[in-house]
Amino acid sequence: MRLFLIVFLFYQTFLNVLAEEKLFEKNQWRAVLIISDNPEIGEWYAARSLSDWAEVVTGKKINLLSESENPPTGLWKIYIGKTQAASQNQVKPAWRRGDSAIREIKDKSIYLIGNNPGATRIAVGRFCEQVLGITFCQPGTNGADYTQLKEVPIPGKDIFQPAFYWRSVGGLTNEISKDWAYAVGYGDRPSFSHNFYKIFTENEWKQDPSFFAESERGYLKPTGLGNDANPNLNHPQAVTVARHYAENWFKNNPDSTSVPMGLNDTITFDKKVESEGWFRDRPVRTNYLIGFLNKVTEGSWLNKNNDREQQRVIGTLAYLDTLRAPTIKVNPDIFPWVCVDRMGYTNEEFAQEDRDNCLAWVKSGADNVGAYDYWYGNNFCTPRINFSAQDKSIKKVYGAGVTGWYAELYPIWAFDAPKAWLGTKLLENPAADANVLLKQWFDSAYGPASNSMHNIFRVIENEWIQGGKNQWLYGLFEESTAEFLSNKAVNEIEQALALAEKELNILKKPSQREKNYLWRLNQFKETWNLVKKFREVVQLRKAQPTTLEETLSALKNLIKAEQLFEEAQDQYNFKWSTTSQKINWSRLPATNPREDWTNRIKLKPELNRQLLQCVQEDITGNSRLYWLWDNKKSEIKTIDSVTDVEIFRKNWTLESNLRKNSESINQSTSKGLRQSLLAVKNQSGLINYTQKINPRCLIKFSINHIPVGGNIKLHIYFKGQGQSLTRSQQVSTEHESLLVVSPSWTEQIEFRIQFENAIDLKSLEITQLNL
Repeated sequence: MRLFLIVFLFYQTFLNVLAEEKLFEKNQWRAVLIISDNPEIGEWYAARSLSDWAEVVTGKKINLLSESENPPTGLWKIYIGKTQAASQNQVKPAWRRGDSAIREIKDKSIYLIGNNPGATRIAVGRFCEQVLGITFCQPGTNGADYTQLKEVPIPGKDIFQPAFYWRSVGGLTNEISKDWAYAVGYGDRPSFSHNFYKIFTENEWKQDPSFFAESERGYLKPTGLGNDANPNLNHPQAVTVARHYAENWFKNNPDSTSVPMGLNDTITFDKKVESEGWFRDRPVRTNYLIGFLNKVTEGSWLNKNNDREQQRVIGTLAYLDTLRAPTIKVNPDIFPWVCVDRMGYTNEEFAQEDRDNCLAWVKSGADNVGAYDYWYGNNFCTPRINFSAQDKSIKKVYGAGVTGWYAELYPIWAFDAPKAWLGTKLLENPAADANVLLKQWFDSAYGPASNSMHNIFRVIENEWIQGGKNQWLYGLFEESTAEFLSNKAVNEIEQALALAEKELNILKKPSQREKNYLWRLNQFKETWNLVKKFREVVQLRKAQPTTLEETLSALKNLIKAEQLFEEAQDQYNFKWSTTSQKINWSRLPATNPREDWTNRIKLKPELNRQLLQCVQEDITGNSRLYWLWDNKKSEIKTIDSVTDVEIFRKNWTLESNLRKNSESINQSTSKGLRQSLLAVKNQSGLINYTQKINPRCLIKFSINHIPVGGNIKLHIYFKGQGQSLTRSQQVSTEHESLLVVSPSWTEQIEFRIQFENAIDLKSLEITQLNL
C-alpha cells in the first residue's frame, strides 16, 4: 500500500510539473521546431510559417532545425510533417479522403502532421489559432489579430477531419495569400478543370479533323485555347486519345490523384450532338459527356490495385450544358464538380433545385461529388456579399452528400476576407452558427469598430438579396455593377464608415493590435473610395446632355473622371496588390459616348478649338482616335461591310446556345418583312470573324442594330509573335463602334460580337486607316 502511495504521489507530481511546463516563458522558447532532412516543399513552408508567427506573437525567434542537427536536450520538440520521429512513434493521421491532420503529444514532443503537405500546413494553422491565439482575418501580419504572449502553454491533442474532404479557393496568386488559406483550413483540390483543348490538339487535327466539332461551315480547327469548341467525343478513337492523355498525366504527375477532363469553357458542341432535354432553360448534354468518360474508365485500369488511399479518378465539370445529373450510371472513378453560382440560394426555388440536382449526382454512382461555386472578387466593381446564401448553400449541399467544395475567389481582401474565412469554417463544420462566426471575424478584424463595419456588410448583403439579383454571375465583368448599390445604401455605408473611423481614432496610444484594426479599416476605406470613383465614371458615361455646350462639358467631365480613376486605381494596386488581386475596372467593357459627343460638338464650329484641346487631353480614352479618324475620311479603307444574310453566314462564324424558349425575331417594315443578319431572343452567343491585319493601323469595328433588350459587347483580339491584346466595348446605342490601334506586333485580328439574351443585328462594318 505504501509503495502504491509513493508511485501515485510521484505520478501526480510528474503531472503537475508537466502541467506547469510552458513552450515559451520568461522571454525565451523552451522548444524547437524540427523538420525532416528532406522535407516536402509544403512541409518546409509550414515550418517557416510557424517559425514566423511564433516570433510575431512572442517577439522571440524559435529555432528551426532538421532532424539530423540533434537539438539540445531538455527542450520540447515540435515535429512538423513526416519525420523519422513521427514514423518511429507511429504518429500518423488516420486514412481519410481529402485532407486530415492531427496534433499529437508524446514524450515531450508535439507532432503536427497531415496526410499530405497541404494538410500539414493546415495543422500548423490550427496550432497558430488554438495555441498562439491568432485569428487570421486576412493575409499578412497586419491581416492577423493577436496579442503579445508572455507564455505559450503545452497544447492538447487535436484532430482535423473536416465535413467536406476537399475545400479550396481559386485566384490566390501569391504565397502570402496561399499561406493564409492553409492557415484557416483550406487545402488543395483535385484536378478537374476545362481541359479537352489540351487533350485534343493540333496533332489530332492533322491526323483527322473529324476529331473536332462540326459546324455549318465544316470542322472547327482547335486554337489551343480554353474556349475552343468541344471535340467530337463520338469519334471512334476519342477514348484512346483521352486514355493515353490520362496515362501520361499520372506518369508525369505521380503524386496526383486526379486527371482533369472537364469540358472546354464554351457552349459550342458538334452539330450532331442533340439535346437530351432542358435544365435551367439550357440544353442538356450530360449523358454525352458521362457516356464518353465511362468508356475512358472502363476496365478499372485507373485503380488496378484497389488501393483506396491511392485511388485515382477522372475529374470533370458538371457545367452549363452538362449541369443536370445524368440519367445513366456514372463510373465510381469519375469525380464530377457541379458548377453553380450559389449566390442564388437567396431564392428558395433555386436552392431546392440545386440541392436536388446535387443529390441526383451523389446517387449517380460517382464515389465523390464536388460543388463548384463563384465567390468573386475583383471582377465585380462593387462588394459582392451574401453571407446567408453562402451559409445556406454549404449546409444544403453537405446534406445532399457532396464531399468537395471549390470556389473561384480572386479576392479584394477588404471586401472578400469575411466571406472566405466564414466559408472555410462552415466547410469544416456545416452545423456551425454563421452569425457567431461572423461576429468573431468582425470583432477580430475591427475591434471597437466591429458593429459599425458589420453593419456595412449587412447593408451590402441586403442589396444583393433584394431585386432578384440571384441570376448566374449577375454583373460579372459589367461596369453596371458600379451602380448596383442604391443611393440610400451608399449613404448608410458612408455613415457607418464614419462611425467606425471615430470609434478607432479615439485610440490615443494604439497597441500593435489596435494599429492592425486601423490598417484594415484604412484598407476598406481606400477600396470603398475606389468603388465610388468608378461609380462616378459610369454615371458620367451615361450623361444625357441636351445642348452642344452641355455635351462639351460632359466630355470634359468624363475625361477628367476617367483619368482620376486610372490614377487612383494604379495607386491602389501599388499599395494593396501584395496580397489582393489587382483591380482593373478601367478595362471592363464600357459604354463610350465619345464618338457621338464629338460628332455632335463639331456641328458648331466655334466649339472646335475647345473640343480639340479637350481631345488632346484625353490620355486614357480614345477621343483623339475619333478626331483623327474623322479628319482623314478620304484615307479610310473598308475591310468588310455586311448587309446581306448569305454573305454574313459565309464569312462570319456563329456560336450560339439555344434555350428552351428561343425564338427568331420577325419585324415588319413599311416595305414588308425586314431581314436582319441575326435576330433572336432568349439566346446567347458569339459572332466572330478573323483575318490578317497590318500593325500600327487604326481599326474601326461598327455595328448597326435594333435594341431588343439584349446585352451586346464588341471585342477586338490582336494576336501575333506570342502576344495577345483585347479591347472591348459595351454597346449602348443603335449604332456603335469600337476604335483601336493595332499594336506593332499584330499579325492577326479577331472581331467578336458577344450577345446575351437577344440581338437584332442589321449590319456590320470593319474599316481601317493606316497610320
